[in-house]
Amino acid sequence: MDPSRDPDELQRRQMMERMKWELARELGVKPPVDGYWGGFPSKVCGQIGGRLRQRIRVLTEEGPSGKKPTSSGSPPGPGPNPRREAGGSSRGVGGSAQGAPKTRRRGSSR
Repeated sequence: MDPSRDPDELQRRQMMERMKWELARELGVKPPVDGYWGGFPSKVCGQIGGRLRQRIRVLTEEGPSGKKPTSSGSPPGPGPNPRREAGGSSRGVGGSAQGAPKTRRRGSSR
C-alpha cells in the first residue's frame, strides 16, 4: 500500500506538522504562511527539529494513555557507541579520512 494513502501515516504527518508549528511559535519564530521552511536559517530549523524529536520521544515513551509504561522486560535503548569508546574519533587513525591519498605541497622536496 502506498504510504501516502495510509490513513495512519497521514495522521502522523499532520500531527508532526502541527507540533512543528507549535514549537516554532514557542521559539518565537513565525511559521511560514506557505509551509515552506527553506527560507529559514538551519539553526532555527535545527532547534525546532531537536525539540520535535524530544517531544516525540516523550510521547512514544508515555504511550497514548499519557502514562509511562511499567517495566515490561524490554531491553534498554541502544548501548554506547563503540567507536567513541575505542579511539574517540570516527575518522580512524590520525584523524584523516581513511584511504585518502597523501598529498605533497608544491615545491616540497620530501
